Amino acid sequence: MNKKYHEALKIALNLNQPYRTLMIIKEILNEIDGTDHLKNTLLQFSDDHLNLLFSYVIDWNTNTRHSTEAQIIIKMLLSIVTPDKILKLPNGQKCVEKRHMSRIERLSQQVLFLDFSWHSMKYLDQTNPLSSDQLQTT
Repeated sequence: MNKKYHEALKIALNLNQPYRTLMIIKEILNEIDGTDHLKNTLLQFSDDHLNLLFSYVIDWNTNTRHSTEAQIIIKMLLSIVTPDKILKLPNGQKCVEKRHMSRIERLSQQVLFLDFSWHSMKYLDQTNPLSSDQLQTT
């Protein structure tokens, strides 16, 4: 990636220009290996820049023209920034909405229930003296 994109992205964030930031990100993503280059750039951002980027992403995600880039950035940020750090950022909390957290919680409960059921069935199968072959012949 051209070093100028990295600097331009930082300057656009420092000047609080969300549209310019979006256009720079789109240009980076259009390059060969753009996602890798963008990820490396995001790794170097300060907490203030990350927080500002989260606020931009929240707005971009509401517009269908920009939602693709917003989703790419959200995915990148969630993969490179620790959950604790995201929760400490004011705009990071807004990005991870309540409905997503409740969905994850429900899915987690379902997995635990399935795991419990599987182990219970496995235990019952081991304690049953009659095998399935013996049950069919009886």
